[in-house]
Amino acid sequence: MFNKDGTARITPLLGMKARSIQDVNAIIKLGLKNRTIGSNDVHDQSSRSHAILELEIVSDALIQLRMQLLDRLSECVPVDKQVADAEISFSLN
Repeated sequence: MFNKDGTARITPLLGMKARSIQDVNAIIKLGLKNRTIGSNDVHDQSSRSHAILELEIVSDALIQLRMQLLDRLSECVPVDKQVADAEISFSLN
């Protein structure tokens, strides 16, 4: 689907966690299984869908920092204080 400005919109997006190469292979196989193939006037086997695989390799330390950030962002700030006044610090320990 394309937006009015010509950019593409890819839906639905699906996030899946993989902790091993076997997990990645299973996810790719699932994508291939759900892929639609048909014929048209130009090609006998024309793909009707596209797949994008975005791979993000993270460490346990990065995951821990992200969880700390989400925890801090979910805290309520008192009415008489602005968010910018709240002290935010993170530690890998």
